[in-house]
Amino acid sequence: MFLAGVGSFHGRVERRCDLGAASLARCIRPKGSSVPVHRHEGATFVCLTQGDHWFESSRGRWTQSVRWAWYYRPKGSAHVHLECPTDIASLGWDVDTSAFALGDEIGGIERGARLDPDRGAPIARRLIAELDRTDQSSRIVAEGLLLELVGLTLRGPEDANRVPRWMARVREALVERFSEPLTVAELARDAGVHPSYLSRAFRRHFGVTIGEFVRDRRFEWAMAEVRKGEKTLSEIAVDAGFADGPHFSRAFRARYGASPSEMRR
Repeated sequence: MFLAGVGSFHGRVERRCDLGAASLARCIRPKGSSVPVHRHEGATFVCLTQGDHWFESSRGRWTQSVRWAWYYRPKGSAHVHLECPTDIASLGWDVDTSAFALGDEIGGIERGARLDPDRGAPIARRLIAELDRTDQSSRIVAEGLLLELVGLTLRGPEDANRVPRWMARVREALVERFSEPLTVAELARDAGVHPSYLSRAFRRHFGVTIGEFVRDRRFEWAMAEVRKGEKTLSEIAVDAGFADGPHFSRAFRARYGASPSEMRR
């Protein structure tokens, strides 16, 4: 096991901002790279911004990192990074809690705390923008964003019943584009989260899988069109996203106990 000093980062540092007791860096690690078991002298906040998979270990537990979420590790916690299956990019804050103004507060954050993408992504994107600037004000803005990150992480998870903005956008896309062959991977990419995280979060918030939600929207729309009687059944089948008329009729009967043509009588 090795000890990483305050201000040390893994991979190639593309941009860096030092604020005395805290250092911020945007780092790149190539596919196939790994980091053996180590500890940090400072507390760290890490956010994966590119790459689909990044695994880490904490007390023997393996976690798949979610893009744009911030992960907190207290000072001295041991962990290891597995081999990267893709190129990855990340943001990292390394904080000397003994010298930082909010060192005691940071030290009180629960081990393994995480700030989810809905709240973490805006901070990460603003930090990336500030790293690309070179004026003196960017240091002040960056430190303010670190304080915001600390405060939100201390506050803990938001109300589990509140639908995050990015999730609401996913639901809106499904409602508007239910007839299109959307994939979970495509939806997750647009939302900036991992597909498996999207699937779990969607079911948790809405009580159904993404596929079940889309199927329900298709049937609801098709039933309304059948009752209007303005389109042929074949047109309704195609417009609703079904493979063909016979498939639509079979699925419709299985759901409603009657065929589309019987519903029109």
